[in-house]
Amino acid sequence: MASAGAKFLAEIEPAVGAIYHAIEMVNSHRDKPAGTLRFNSSVGAARRVLSPIILEFAHICPEIQVDLVTEDRLIDIVAEGFDVGIRPADMVPGDMIAYPFPRRGFS
Repeated sequence: MASAGAKFLAEIEPAVGAIYHAIEMVNSHRDKPAGTLRFNSSVGAARRVLSPIILEFAHICPEIQVDLVTEDRLIDIVAEGFDVGIRPADMVPGDMIAYPFPRRGFS
């Protein structure tokens, strides 16, 4: 008969192996960004500012999928699951963090 400790190890071994595998998968992505980046923008800002920047960004970071939703109504970007909202400065709600958008791309 196997000891209680040996039985315990035999039972948890698959779970420990699965956890180790999951950690290794996450670690393999640490050297390159990956995932989806969700933008919400006015139609005008998307045309004038974002299009060339997103194209350059997609070339630099091919593992990141860009989801760009254009609409001119103001929304709560956090509640609707967006990472970034692009609007004219005077249309940014006071409780949101705002940064000036660069006029040029990443290069």
